[in-house]
Order: sequence, then C-alpha cells, then structure tokens
Amino acid sequence: MNQRLKIGVWLLAACTFIANGLFAQTLAERDSVKLLKAMRIVYGNSNFKMDFTRKEIDQANKEVVALRSSPIVVRLKTNRRQIEAYRNAGETALADKIELKTLKTNLNIISACIRLFNYNRIYFMDVDDKPRFVATDSLVFSNLLFEKDTAIYLPHDSVYYMDFGVLYGRDQTNEWKYKEYGNTTEGATVIAESAFVIRDAQDKQLVPPTPFYSIVLFQGGKKTKENLQNLTYDINLYGPNSNSVIRSDFQSANEYDFAISRMNSRLYRCFSLITNRPELENNPKLWLENNPNKYLYPLWINIEKKLLSIQEGQGGQFIKKY
Repeated sequence: MNQRLKIGVWLLAACTFIANGLFAQTLAERDSVKLLKAMRIVYGNSNFKMDFTRKEIDQANKEVVALRSSPIVVRLKTNRRQIEAYRNAGETALADKIELKTLKTNLNIISACIRLFNYNRIYFMDVDDKPRFVATDSLVFSNLLFEKDTAIYLPHDSVYYMDFGVLYGRDQTNEWKYKEYGNTTEGATVIAESAFVIRDAQDKQLVPPTPFYSIVLFQGGKKTKENLQNLTYDINLYGPNSNSVIRSDFQSANEYDFAISRMNSRLYRCFSLITNRPELENNPKLWLENNPNKYLYPLWINIEKKLLSIQEGQGGQFIKKY
C-alpha cells in the first residue's frame, strides 16, 4: 500500500511539473507572439513596410538591445583634402567657404547629439582619425571639443559609428527562395544624401527594420520655434541661464536637432517594448535623468558659442582661432 501511495504521489508531482512547464511555455509563446505583433507594427510604421519576417524582427531586436550597451562614435567629416587642394590651386575664397560650411555642420551635429541623444554613450572623432583608432584602440576626440589632444582607450571592435551623410538602400539577395526572403545586402541606391546613419564596427550600415537612421529634412537651416516640437522638454530641464544669447538660441531647434531627437525616440520606444519596460517609452525626463552623456554638457556651451560666432559673421576669424 505504501509503495502504491509513493508511486501515486510521484505521478501526481510529475504531472503537476509537466502541466506547469506546459503552462509556462504557453505563456512564453503567447508573449513572444504578442511582442512580434507589436514590433511588426512599430517597425512597419517607421519603415513604411509591414511584411518584415520574424527573422528580420528578431535580428533588429537584438541590434536595438546591443546598441543600448555599446558606445557610438560620431564621425565628423573634415574635407581636409578638398580644402587643401583648393588652397594649393590658389582658390582661397572657395577653400574658406567649404571650410566654414564643414565647421558649421560639425558644430551643429555635436550640439544636437550632446543635447538630444541619450540612448547610449557617444564620443566624437574626426573621420580622418579612424585608421589610428582601428590600429591602436586609442580614440582621439575631435579638437572641436577639446583644445588639446584628448584620447581614451576604447576597443575599436566594440563600437558602432554614426555618420552624417548618405543613406543607402538594400538589395534582395534572392527574392525567389522563401528561406532567403528578407536577406539583403547594402546596395548602391541612394535613399537620402543627408541623414544620420548608424554603422557597425565593420563599417556596415545596419539592417532594417532596426531604427538605425534618421533623414535630415533641410528647410533653410534656420532654427525656429516651429522646429522645436517635441524638444521643448529639453529646455526646461537643463537649459543654461547664465547667457541670455545662448538661452535664446537654445529655445529653438534646427533640422539636425529634430533628426537626432527622432532617432533617439525610436530607439527608446523599441527598447521599451523589447525589454518590457513601458516606463521608458515616451519619457524624455527619465531619459535625461539617466543620460550617459552628461559629462559632455559643459562642452556644449563652448560649441554653442562657436556657432554664434559664425552666425554673427565672424567666420574667417573663427576658423583662424579654432
């Protein structure tokens, strides 16, 4: 009798364990399907495509999570060769014009990223310094941030890059095989000539539906209150109060600001859904409180002063000074 009772208890325990396991598996599968549907909508709306495969969505989810814990190196173009070529040819005025335009673009990029990108840690590097970075794992900051050469150790294969420039389309590898549907390679078709684009450590453009790009829609390049839109929170939280000119400039936004803010918001929204952290979705105040780039705030003031110097017509003197 005792033996039968033991067997009965053992069978009951085994059945309970199996039932709980099946129930947990059912819940996990249900959550997985729910997440898949949610991400298909989010990714579809931002990419204007609703038929992403599960493989594509899973890969994008992994990339979004990996980005969160990896640094991004913002590469700034200098156009040094082009400028030097014009100077050597005696085209000094044209060389100065290109240099000033390049400088203003880079300052706008730095300003927008410091103020509005807080999804992960960012660094700024002149694109010309990439070979040294890859060879030595020593990242030299752009001299627009520091007057003296400042470098940190950073494994080059651990970073993502962000560039301002061309966004390329992708080509289907084999659209006739179902198993290869969704497999693409970076193509030569230009989708946009002015966009913030994230690339991996091997310099490959990330793959949709990952929110890795944000197109900059130029409307004259002027800062306006209309452009500010959802950036208003930024002013109230840490807007400077020591310089009325800078404070006034802070209360408007340009196309760079809006594009960076859009990319930051898309990454946070995806991350909040993937990791089931709804408190992070559309919560700019929380993003700023946990901003990994706070160390750059003091440098932002100097960047804005340099931009103001250009806007006030001191371009030539500014280039010679900085």
